[in-house]
Amino acid sequence: MILIGLGSNLGDRANHLRTAKQAIKKNLKATIINESSVEETRAITPAGAPPSWDLAYLNQIIGILTPASPSQLLTELKCIEKEMGRKPSEKWAPRIIDLDILWYHGINYCDPNLNIPHPEIKNRPFISRAIGEIYPEILDKVHSFHL
Repeated sequence: MILIGLGSNLGDRANHLRTAKQAIKKNLKATIINESSVEETRAITPAGAPPSWDLAYLNQIIGILTPASPSQLLTELKCIEKEMGRKPSEKWAPRIIDLDILWYHGINYCDPNLNIPHPEIKNRPFISRAIGEIYPEILDKVHSFHL
């Protein structure tokens, strides 16, 4: 199972999540096996960030199957973000869509551009809640990895 985190805090956030899921299915020849509930969360912003960055996110986790390798998956997710209008911006800045690989078949993967499991899982309670909702058996495994 592969877990992808989806988040949006600009524009029609719910529609952006739907559009991203359709693109994931099409571009990655992926099957969406399960979806968490959509949860609204506060933006995580650094100290001194502009007030305009403090826009609530809609977040969701999906479980997918795809033949893509971790690096292929990352490349395709970045292409989807770009196709949907995400602009290169500062870390933590608002975004139309944010797609993160959270978990990939239980492997520990690390290269200069990608770490799996996602290193911020333990710092974002909404991710743990969403994983626990749809894959409670994976949640303990996710937290047992050295993130």
